[in-house]
Amino acid sequence: MKFLLAIFSMITLNSCLMEYTLVKVKKSENTYIKFIFPKSVEEINILSGKQGMYKLFIQIYDQKGEYFFIPNYQSINPDGHKWLYDYKCYPADSYIFQTSKLYFNSSVPSNEFLYNYEYMVQIPVGKSKLRFLILEENKKYEGYVIYTKEVNIIPNQILSVNFSKLSAGEGVAILPYCEFIPCVLRN
Repeated sequence: MKFLLAIFSMITLNSCLMEYTLVKVKKSENTYIKFIFPKSVEEINILSGKQGMYKLFIQIYDQKGEYFFIPNYQSINPDGHKWLYDYKCYPADSYIFQTSKLYFNSSVPSNEFLYNYEYMVQIPVGKSKLRFLILEENKKYEGYVIYTKEVNIIPNQILSVNFSKLSAGEGVAILPYCEFIPCVLRN
């Protein structure tokens, strides 16, 4: 009986971890999510220690989830290494850079982003059901804010999301593709 309980526990734990397993976007034709979470300087100063950082999981619905323990939503967050080292999004004296250096280069957290910086992530062309799980450090006891959006993205389109306007039912638009400058600070 203990053996069966152990196996069931491992399957349950595995399904929880798999929800945050990163999957690569296979068919993107200049199709992206461009996102930003604007905050005023006063709001950021209230956040203690984290220097204006929030957690975000970008997930896509996968209809091919064949087994009950494999979740239908898979994370398409980019590798955190890309933001930290490749795009040099974070200044060397920033909290996120210093804490990320504690990880091995290949395991930099992929779910940590800074307020007021604009990011862009590949998404597949065609119809998709996207889900955003947003956790703000100052609201960590309230849990994740979850926003789901069904889109039909054609080649050379961008889904633009402003996370500060989602609660008002605004902040989502489809735009034509434009060249992306990684981690642009917007004031």
